[in-house]
Amino acid sequence: MKSSYITNSVLIVVIGLAIWFLQDRSKNEPEENQRFSHLTADQVSSISIQQPGKPIISLQKEQLTWHIISPFPALANQTRINILLRLLNASVHGEFQPMSSSSLSQFGLTKPQAILTLNDETIVFGNVETISQNRYILYKEMIYLINDDTTPLLRVSADNFVDNHLIPESSEITKLVLPTLDDKQAEVTIIQEDGEWHSSDVNLTTDLLKQLADNWQYAQASQVSHITDEEKIEMLHGLPVSIHFAENAQVLHFVLNLDEHQLTLFNTNMNLLYRFPLALKTQLLPSSIQVP
Repeated sequence: MKSSYITNSVLIVVIGLAIWFLQDRSKNEPEENQRFSHLTADQVSSISIQQPGKPIISLQKEQLTWHIISPFPALANQTRINILLRLLNASVHGEFQPMSSSSLSQFGLTKPQAILTLNDETIVFGNVETISQNRYILYKEMIYLINDDTTPLLRVSADNFVDNHLIPESSEITKLVLPTLDDKQAEVTIIQEDGEWHSSDVNLTTDLLKQLADNWQYAQASQVSHITDEEKIEMLHGLPVSIHFAENAQVLHFVLNLDEHQLTLFNTNMNLLYRFPLALKTQLLPSSIQVP
């Protein structure tokens, strides 16, 4: 009886020590789903990306749509912004306060890979930890070790943040003025009236016209580049394209060029060059040769 009592007492002490150890350990280790910031993606309305030797990229959210503000104005790629903001949900694998500002260098935080500012909160990106391949970041005077898939996106140029949709998703095409596929000197006007598409070329059927308009409405470039004023002169040697929209929105003017590798459309309003596979020419340009 006495032996059983002693055994139970020892078990109680052991269990108590184990509980104390686990509780004390949990105070010093990050929770499994701990986040380094209380900021959420939907609270972010401005983004700034600083990279060594490159212009600062500034983005602003207007209502629900992201826009590039600098180094040039353009509609932003919403998918890439969402990927960028996933950083706020990154898993934290460790955190500590640096002993001094000089100690930041051993984590690559004095000459950072990039500096990201979300609203008015700054995140400094340092080195990758050798074993885990997690990244050190500095946020509000604390160093965090996080699972990072954001840094590659912070190293790209501003071109990579431009929306690759040729036409803004919120805009509805009502009129197209296009060159033809077979006769580059010919021009075809396609216009929507009372819900139906009509053309200056009577040989184009209603179904073909609707398909053509849809192809322009939903066209997505494989690559988009911002063109400087010096480069712009060369881009203007091509075939004119104009696109009109509902509610008297601004008319978009493009210059179309074809070579043996690609089709390009230069947006003269925004100085943006959209590159498409050459095979897409049959989907974007009407044919002046009709099969009987």
